[in-house]
Amino acid sequence: MKNLLLTSLLVLLFINIQCSKTPPDTNMQSTVTTCDSANTVLIPADMKARFYFKEGTYWIFKNIESGEIDSIWVYISNNGIGPISKKIHAYGWNKCYESFIYEMHNKTYSQNNYYVNFGISLFPKDGNNLNNELLGIQQLSPMNNYKGSYHIYIEGEKYSNEQGADINFMDSIVTDENITYKNILNIYYPNGTSNDIYSNMYYAKNIGLVKFIRSNDNSTWELIRYNVNQ
Repeated sequence: MKNLLLTSLLVLLFINIQCSKTPPDTNMQSTVTTCDSANTVLIPADMKARFYFKEGTYWIFKNIESGEIDSIWVYISNNGIGPISKKIHAYGWNKCYESFIYEMHNKTYSQNNYYVNFGISLFPKDGNNLNNELLGIQQLSPMNNYKGSYHIYIEGEKYSNEQGADINFMDSIVTDENITYKNILNIYYPNGTSNDIYSNMYYAKNIGLVKFIRSNDNSTWELIRYNVNQ
């Protein structure tokens, strides 16, 4: 069932994307040609470095209050480039998009079917301009009833959030075990109004989540060991 859900979400990422309300021009071509550098929107490098990981990746976290150790690992992962849906093709748009989705499992919460589908959604702009496209990341899990808020958006190289989150960049953070992680993107929900699994998140480039506060119990966890495959 979980693999079926992951496959369905991957398909949706490529076909269930927003389009203009302008009626299509029936004189325009409706088929995207081969995806190449001239017509492909790639995921910005900073976003991909912080949020996309392949099988073989795992993170070991420690609860700084209780000392409990927990692990999260990438169970299955997909990253690819494909054309937008036929519905969008009808508008004469000749664009392709890079996207990703992966499923993470968690040791401590496995008895409660704890897993996370983590993926990127596409919001194409009109026409064939490839600049400053809007991409959004979302986490879906039983822990948030599969209704996760859009975790974060990026347009060009600029991050934003529409769910009341503060977004901050930090040179580094030092954990309770005196481990330093650099080049940090922090997403923080000061009012706790998000459906995200975490209320406070710290992401490092090419490592991923290095510190977080869980929304369900306000516990704080820090990364103590990891293996990353990107």
